[in-house]
Amino acid sequence: MFRLVSFYFKSAFESKMVSSNWTINYRIVQHAMLYNNVYFFVRSDSQITFTHLEDLKGYNIGVIRGYHNGDAFDSASYLKKYVCNDNKQAIQMLNIGRLDMAVIDNVVAQTIIHKLDIKDRLKALPKPLFSTGLHFVVSKKNPDAKSIIKAFNSGLKKLQENGEYHKIITSYGISNDTEADSETSGMK
Repeated sequence: MFRLVSFYFKSAFESKMVSSNWTINYRIVQHAMLYNNVYFFVRSDSQITFTHLEDLKGYNIGVIRGYHNGDAFDSASYLKKYVCNDNKQAIQMLNIGRLDMAVIDNVVAQTIIHKLDIKDRLKALPKPLFSTGLHFVVSKKNPDAKSIIKAFNSGLKKLQENGEYHKIITSYGISNDTEADSETSGMK
């Protein structure tokens, strides 16, 4: 018996440190299942664009309590950040116009937007704040860890090759590629 442990790295930059600590006690699957692309979500009719964080001065930006969104964003005291209790609250506040934008993981946002049936009302800006891989882990204390990881990798590969993986994630309103965005070395 084993448990699937789900977690988010605090940021793309910290993932090496966290990953190093995790590999002491856990075996990590060879490839990421999904990439955690964190975007600025806006209403579909929004004209907001940006190149640098400074371009977002003056906008009401929803952030999730306790989440780390990268050092550059978190230390940008010139931004107007409003703390939301959870992702759903941020999306709802954005949808009704109480926020101009919200910082949310793409997979999480797509799932909530799909459940609320408001996919035509919100969109992600093209440039993500950061990306990092989401992995399946098994405790090294589990005597079957190696065989579980091998079986998981094999099964995931088969699902990806035969198209079932894509069907599963899109059934939840997720259209996340299995590759990280090439421009995501962190926002400056």
